[in-house]
Amino acid sequence: MGTYYRIQHLLNVYYDEDWPLIAGDDTWQPIKEFLKSGTTAKVELIEQLDLLLRFDDQTITRILEDQMDAEVHPADFGYTYAEWAREVRDRVRADLAQEPPPAAT
Repeated sequence: MGTYYRIQHLLNVYYDEDWPLIAGDDTWQPIKEFLKSGTTAKVELIEQLDLLLRFDDQTITRILEDQMDAEVHPADFGYTYAEWAREVRDRVRADLAQEPPPAAT
């Protein structure tokens, strides 16, 4: 249950007004704020989403429906929870790849 709780905690950043990101609206300000929280948070989110995405779409839907409290859902935009989770993971991974390497000490 710890993994699911952590996924909930990490993904709660994205629900509600953030769902339009899956519909192509790139005004995902709360996600941008989360990405400013540092490399560790990004790496952890990517790792948790990778774990989640090992499940089939139906299981992912059950997990995220149970864990998230959103009034708006990916289906409202014609997407599955799995597609949405992949989109978030890929955007966070792309953002992480653009970070400069840590400075040598």
